[in-house]
Amino acid sequence: MECGRSNRLMRMEAKAKGSPSTKTLLPSSDCGMAFYCSVEHERAIAFQHWENEDGHDGSTQCEINQEIRSDIRFASISAAKPDPFTWAPQRVEPSWSPLSEMYISWLFEYGMEFVQEYQCPHGAGEN
Repeated sequence: MECGRSNRLMRMEAKAKGSPSTKTLLPSSDCGMAFYCSVEHERAIAFQHWENEDGHDGSTQCEINQEIRSDIRFASISAAKPDPFTWAPQRVEPSWSPLSEMYISWLFEYGMEFVQEYQCPHGAGEN
């Protein structure tokens, strides 16, 4: 939650005013894991959520939240399989070499290959 308000607080305020609570928190349009009580509050902290690196591999808070959701989806998919998860890409390099700066994420390099092989749901493996 970014602006310090909660659904519970908004319900209490509505009850104190004697009106039904019609407001609910709005989720981040990208990660769905940060919440705001209004579009104005979302805009007020947009830099913190979408642009400011959070100290985790140079990722923003929103990108970290998206990684968490991907991890949860992966855990759900792999839990449904009877064998322990093992996977390696079909392509093999003759020797180890570091990824170039342009290809710094595992998801970018192997994501779609993994998604196709494991027939993951639509949207999985997208950057």
